[in-house]
Amino acid sequence: MTVGVKQHIPFLTVYIVVFFAVPFLSFAQTRVRGVVVDDTRQPVHLATVEIFPSDNPSAKKVITTDERGQFEVVLQPAMYGLRVTFLGYQALEHSSVKISNEATDLGEFHLQLDEQLLEEAVVSHQRKLVEQRSDRLVVNVENSVLSDGLTALEILQRAPGVRVDEDGNMTMRGKAGVRVMINGKLSYLSEKELALLLKGTPSSSIKSIELITNPSARYDAAGNAGLINIVMKTENRQGINGTVHSFAARGRKERYGGGLHLNVRQNRFNVLSNYDYGYRGEEEYRSFIRQFNHPTRPDSSRVSNQQSETNEPLSTHNAKFGVDYEMNERFSLGALWTGNFGTYKNLSEGYNNISFLDGRLASNALTDNAQESRWNTQGVNVNLLKKIGSRNHELSADFDYTYADYSANQYLLSDFQQTDFQPGIPVHPAWADSFHNVPVCWQIGLCAPHK
Repeated sequence: MTVGVKQHIPFLTVYIVVFFAVPFLSFAQTRVRGVVVDDTRQPVHLATVEIFPSDNPSAKKVITTDERGQFEVVLQPAMYGLRVTFLGYQALEHSSVKISNEATDLGEFHLQLDEQLLEEAVVSHQRKLVEQRSDRLVVNVENSVLSDGLTALEILQRAPGVRVDEDGNMTMRGKAGVRVMINGKLSYLSEKELALLLKGTPSSSIKSIELITNPSARYDAAGNAGLINIVMKTENRQGINGTVHSFAARGRKERYGGGLHLNVRQNRFNVLSNYDYGYRGEEEYRSFIRQFNHPTRPDSSRVSNQQSETNEPLSTHNAKFGVDYEMNERFSLGALWTGNFGTYKNLSEGYNNISFLDGRLASNALTDNAQESRWNTQGVNVNLLKKIGSRNHELSADFDYTYADYSANQYLLSDFQQTDFQPGIPVHPAWADSFHNVPVCWQIGLCAPHK
């Protein structure tokens, strides 16, 4: 019995080695490095680098560069796409990056200044655009090139490690489940409603944006990727203060807007009133040419030529009125009303011609799509703040009421013609939808000041 066992030991050893080695061989990984620099070849700190398989863009890895502009990531050998972004610079994209079994140095990635943002900008001594703190990344919007002509949504789309689509779906460092706060208070709006609110918030009214990847125990952050805190501008000077601002720009389409901010502070009593208006014109052109070949019947091969043009005008109104009263140095009471109203249109028309390889037209389809969305979002906040003890611990209580009304109307006309038949199969559908969302929330919290 003992002899038999000894005879099988070599075979068992080989089996065990192969059993544990195969997974490592089949999932071999490669270390990939690179450097991000600006147009003067200076390293770019905190640039966002997104790397994803070419056949599966959703499986992305998101990393940021260090103080030397360097990044490093471990990947399996394959073809990858890569995207590098940083505030104030044009996005840099590569669609075909081959990663082999050996360590790969991708070299330098050169970012170019975004002239549309930096045109006519005057650079002076001021705070850094991006600051790294112990628990958060702070984007200082006030007095920067981002403070005019943009919306809060567009700034978030440029923030390091953050991706936001037009429907308000947010990811931070590639993870979904991001919560949004405004002046330290969590927003209870849906993703769609939040996107509309951010579209209607001009950058001129924002002081800074804080990206908090590791929230404290004060916030229920279980299961999400972190917090984004949008800090709005406030006026603390005594007396009557006012600001009037406007902007205008022209690219393929025009964008313009302006606003009036008033603030009255007398001793412990403060009243504020703000109004901002913004218009943004935008258009898109899309062109697709595809060829479909049949392996055994060349006469069945087709060429598809698809063209479309879309205009997307956006008009927003953003208003605010609030009252604050400091009863004493340790107790304050405040009330704030906010309103966001707007209209967004999506006007698209295009055609799709399908022809034989010899140029004869097989079919033609025309589409005309008109969609108009309107929203009305209002909120009321009543808050109490009490400072306790010599270390100024804070006891806060908030009552929030939010009303959101969104409606959309769409008209779609499709006309399809096949050359072998009589033309004319027009379709004229139209539909509309609306919803009302009225959440009421109470919140009481106890916290210590951040050091």
